[in-house]
Amino acid sequence: MFISRRSFVVLTTSKSGLQLGKGLACAGHMIVACGVGYSDTKQPIGALDLKTARSVLRSAKNFCLIPLEASNAPREFFSSYLFDLAIVSWPHILDRSAIASAGERIIGSHPSPLPLGRGRHPLHWQRVLGIFRSSSTLFWINAGIDSGRTVLSLPFFLKPSGDITDDLKALEQTQFVLGFLLGIRLWFGVPKGRKQELTKGTILKKRSSPDTHIDFRMTPKAIVQHVRSIVRPWPMATMTDKNGDLRRIAAARYAPLALLRRRNRWSPFGTVLKISSSKTASCEYLIRCYDGAVWLMLE
Repeated sequence: MFISRRSFVVLTTSKSGLQLGKGLACAGHMIVACGVGYSDTKQPIGALDLKTARSVLRSAKNFCLIPLEASNAPREFFSSYLFDLAIVSWPHILDRSAIASAGERIIGSHPSPLPLGRGRHPLHWQRVLGIFRSSSTLFWINAGIDSGRTVLSLPFFLKPSGDITDDLKALEQTQFVLGFLLGIRLWFGVPKGRKQELTKGTILKKRSSPDTHIDFRMTPKAIVQHVRSIVRPWPMATMTDKNGDLRRIAAARYAPLALLRRRNRWSPFGTVLKISSSKTASCEYLIRCYDGAVWLMLE
């Protein structure tokens, strides 16, 4: 049965959240308002500004900044507008008051095939874990960790030769299509969704500095993907040099022929086998690791 056009609010800190809203708008629905998360003390990495939000989600009628530190900010945002449903891509768990203020009409987005990969930094972890086929999932938000009933899911692929910036672009493209498909479905009613089998799922933790520190007992593949999972504007992976100083790693690449030399094969883990000449301030270091060696550009 054909229903009617629906009105939405979008609450997000990322372009992928905007692309969801854009897909809904292209499916014929109305975006009443877009709330963009910000922080007074430290902006989330890759944070949006209102200019970017307006350029992507041109059909939205209202735009506003939402402070991440204020626990009641989402609730006040939802209470400020009349809408049918809310689309949320938010770094914090919404409390019960925010969910209640939206009338339990909040659809969240998570870039993993829920219930697998619930929790923090799923895109970064997927590259580190060597998972290059994933899905973006829409689900009804509750007070749990990405645990609500799933509404719709769409696969996307990560390039093994890419990095986290490429992963974000792939996700954004998927989010637009996902928003459009959800928009088409909503013309015919609001889906109840499917209950997640949480016992069969996994939860990812927030990535911290120790998680991005390179141990040269790791394989070349593990080291390269760790570095690619957290390139600029993120803080970047780190290593400890021979002087005990912490160095940030700007880039990493494979060195498949490095162990042809017998001397290199007998070098201990972490040995600098070669330093490349460079016209820039950064130099590349060929470093022995488990079952091979890697080129690392240090800052």
